[in-house]
Amino acid sequence: MRYFETEIGGIINKNFDSRMEFAVFTFIMNKGTDNLKDLSDEQIDKMPHVTGNFISKDFFQALVKTAVKICKECSTLDIMEYICCYLSFEPQTRELTIYKEDFSNGGWNEIICALSLEKEDVGKTIDLLAIFPKNK
Repeated sequence: MRYFETEIGGIINKNFDSRMEFAVFTFIMNKGTDNLKDLSDEQIDKMPHVTGNFISKDFFQALVKTAVKICKECSTLDIMEYICCYLSFEPQTRELTIYKEDFSNGGWNEIICALSLEKEDVGKTIDLLAIFPKNK
């Protein structure tokens, strides 16, 4: 899935500018998701614009409104996942299959436990989806 197909990517594209996603997430991390969830449009309009001549008041308000919308509509887990998977790197995925026959019973049981699976629900294989940075 590409970043713009995600809920957060869609919010950024619709309400602001995808080239400024680092600015949006920097603002979210600086202010905190819980603090931003409570902001109303009126409060955002009254926020002091202390950026000098670098950005306009309209740009600043669009950035804040986008950050607030993300915090209100997406979970903290979704936000962290977006940062890890789309903001920090372009992800590459691989499907992995782990075979019971490749492990001792103790090793297999450790894997089942580490993945928080129930022994009764697992057959002779475990299918996993691994996400990691693409080599550039």
